[in-house]
Amino acid sequence: MPDGVAGPEVSGTPLVAGVLFAGIQESVNLGGFVVRSAPKQYGRRKQIEGRSIRRGERIVIVDDVASTGSEILSVAETLRAHGAQVSTASVVVDAQMGAPAALERAGIELRPLFKLSDLGIRTSLDPAPRSAPTWTYGPTNMFPSTVPYSSPVIVGELIVLGTDAGSVLGLTLDGRRVWHTQLPAAVGGNSAGIYSSPKIMDGIAYFGANDGYIYALSVKDGEILWRQRCGWRVGSTVALWAGGQRLFVEAADGGNSGALLAFSTASGSSLWRRPLAGYAHASPGVHAPSGTVIAGDNAGMISGFDVETGKTKWMYETQGAVKGRITVDDLGRCYTGSFDGNLYVLDVTNGRLVWNRRLSRRLYCTPFVSGRCVIVGGTSHIACLERETGSVRWWQHTGGSVRGGAKPFPGDNVAVACGDGRVLIIDVQTGTVRRILQARGQIICSPAVSKSGVLVAPSTDGLLCGWI
Repeated sequence: MPDGVAGPEVSGTPLVAGVLFAGIQESVNLGGFVVRSAPKQYGRRKQIEGRSIRRGERIVIVDDVASTGSEILSVAETLRAHGAQVSTASVVVDAQMGAPAALERAGIELRPLFKLSDLGIRTSLDPAPRSAPTWTYGPTNMFPSTVPYSSPVIVGELIVLGTDAGSVLGLTLDGRRVWHTQLPAAVGGNSAGIYSSPKIMDGIAYFGANDGYIYALSVKDGEILWRQRCGWRVGSTVALWAGGQRLFVEAADGGNSGALLAFSTASGSSLWRRPLAGYAHASPGVHAPSGTVIAGDNAGMISGFDVETGKTKWMYETQGAVKGRITVDDLGRCYTGSFDGNLYVLDVTNGRLVWNRRLSRRLYCTPFVSGRCVIVGGTSHIACLERETGSVRWWQHTGGSVRGGAKPFPGDNVAVACGDGRVLIIDVQTGTVRRILQARGQIICSPAVSKSGVLVAPSTDGLLCGWI
């Protein structure tokens, strides 16, 4: 019989309370402890809440989910530093991501109530053919870093890519350069690096840059058609409306402020500008039938605006920054990830919550809607959810975070790029990994896929990688 139970704040707190209550029902007196990741910075500055731990006490750690085991190991280290003996951890679900082996090496036995596989959820990479890039081009990103934030776009037989060096490239599908356009020198101390992904319509690419401008560029020859000042920085990918006659983009104004702006695509003339609740990283979405453009910001707010006037229609507050791209479907719903780890699904006409589901420590990805499925990437996995209810259809471990989004791939598959340098080709219906494309560096944005199945993705080694 242990002397007490302990759990991490916040996930382990209700489990510790439940075990203590059950113990009272059975006339068993146990000590209960909640362990913070770091000592409190005010008040009594404690890291462990509960009575004082007596040296040599046997304490069992409880938590909801064990993934890699890192959080349980952190709790064990803190408890042992205060004199406790820790040899057992009990969780509701073992996510089958390596926790048992990691804990065993630390002298801790993991006892889960369930494994994800018991619940019918796929959790590990299936054996699949692994392919190195057919070709590479670069370096494309050199200054101020080799990290690519702009996702490439394929239009017909041309790849269009923005770089952190402030240039835009047009390449063939086998990696040969067609044109190269360097943006004008930046003013005001910012680089002209491109974090925005190009949005292409009728032969024109629209994108923002860190120099605070939004650009319109011909994809035929790379000529800059117009540019318009938006703010301090523009990392947002634009959203197009009214047959491509109007675009919307978020801009950062410096400090913690941001704005949503509307422009004419023909001339670049400004139509309206509305402030957001916080700094702007996210990319807006548009629902044409209701005339609503939806924006997110770092204050955690999701806001709906009238496309014609910019008047605020509604606001919905999450508990974390909204940094990824907002997806709008044909049912009048928008899908948004938040840094509170939840995927939020809202009615675009009134901002009311349809459903939400916590999937990760934080979500930076672009939700992808396909038929009855919503596919979302987290810090170490990809989840496929039922579009109507949010229930899990399958779950696939990635071994690296997903910051971009899934893209359709021939044969009812999707391509998802991961922070460990892999692009996974996954069967939408089953979650089975059909193929693994391996780059040398990490991939932190979305891949691009042609109709013929050519896939390209920029890597943190500065190279654009292509698979044919």
